[in-house]
Amino acid sequence: MSVMNSPIIDNSSTRFGGEKLVAFDAFSEEEIKELISESKPTICALDRVPTKILLLHLETLLPVIKRIINLSLQSGTFPRIWKEAVVKPLIKKSNLDINQFSNYRPVSNLSFLSKVLEKAVKVRLSSHLSTHSLLDRFQSAYRPRHSNETALLRVCNELQISADNGEVRSAHPTRFIGCVRYNRSLSVNTVSIV
Repeated sequence: MSVMNSPIIDNSSTRFGGEKLVAFDAFSEEEIKELISESKPTICALDRVPTKILLLHLETLLPVIKRIINLSLQSGTFPRIWKEAVVKPLIKKSNLDINQFSNYRPVSNLSFLSKVLEKAVKVRLSSHLSTHSLLDRFQSAYRPRHSNETALLRVCNELQISADNGEVRSAHPTRFIGCVRYNRSLSVNTVSIV
């Protein structure tokens, strides 16, 4: 078996054959409370109600928050006010020239409740994808116990197996790692826009 025909490359049809997600299930107050309690209590200048006050009065505000989130999911719209962000430039590394714009990366500070709504969508979407086995088995991003490290290990392992079986010719199998250059510090600061 050559590397091109290995199970890491799936040449199967890309036609969708799974269960369609027609609508998100509504959230209960208890689920919303759990989402909020699991969220980091961040602060943002755009928050109409400071996060600290929201958390102190959560029992009173919970029905309203639940209604907003469920209406957003039902209508398929994200509240316009929650789309706004405070964008701050952060230097990538402390030893870089602070006068070079390219040495900065933008960091968006979103309102607390916008992040709760994003989490709600993630919970329902992840549940649907898992329940109906719709994720590719090699999908690493946005999955528990999966990461770019596990994906890289998989690729390196497949290359090593192919080299051991004589299917790939190289002076030394570890040279393949050079073609999968991995630099954690750069991956955090790189954004690819398609």
